[in-house]
Amino acid sequence: MIKFGWKFIFQGTIAGIRDLIRMLTFRKPYYIPVVADPGTFAIMNSPDSKPGYMAIVPKDSSWENKCPARVCLMISFYRPVRFAHKVQCPALILLAEGGDPASHRKDEADSRQDEKWHVGEHVRRSF
Repeated sequence: MIKFGWKFIFQGTIAGIRDLIRMLTFRKPYYIPVVADPGTFAIMNSPDSKPGYMAIVPKDSSWENKCPARVCLMISFYRPVRFAHKVQCPALILLAEGGDPASHRKDEADSRQDEKWHVGEHVRRSF
């Protein structure tokens, strides 16, 4: 299970408020890291977040590891699964196993009447 420390919740709230104040006063956003090592404040800081995320960023990319801190105030309300029942076309729903936050959304995927495929050992080994 993923644990969210009060320290990081507090840091995210303060950073988000700081960014909102900057937005309201027409200043540049206050940024926070998107990914970081465990124990460091960022949007994603699990042990495999930084290596996994950086693996998909091209070496010559101009991407910067930052996002406006106001996302910290909105992220807990972001629940796209609320609208899943409105999807009328075939949908590919991928779920992670283990301690990933998405793993508890299996019920939503199971409630769909579409064909379901389950990842087998041969697919896991290919990653």
